[in-house]
Amino acid sequence: SQRAQLEANNLAHKSEAEQVATKLEGQKFIAIRQAGDTGQLYGSVSTRDIADVIKSGGFTVDRNQVVLDKAIKALGVHPVQ
Repeated sequence: SQRAQLEANNLAHKSEAEQVATKLEGQKFIAIRQAGDTGQLYGSVSTRDIADVIKSGGFTVDRNQVVLDKAIKALGVHPVQ
């Protein structure tokens, strides 16, 4: 019975995440950070920073839902899942 309940909860979370994903598809968010003359950031942009920028844009996203292969350390446009 617990397994069935967990599967039902997972299905509900998945459908909710898919709804948020369709709303976020194609959206662009800007994170302002200090950088050197060569375009290298003095810090890096992490999943927490991205989640905060998305939250300020009016969406509810947890940092665990943001997928990055590695932290962003250079200026530019970076696609994020």
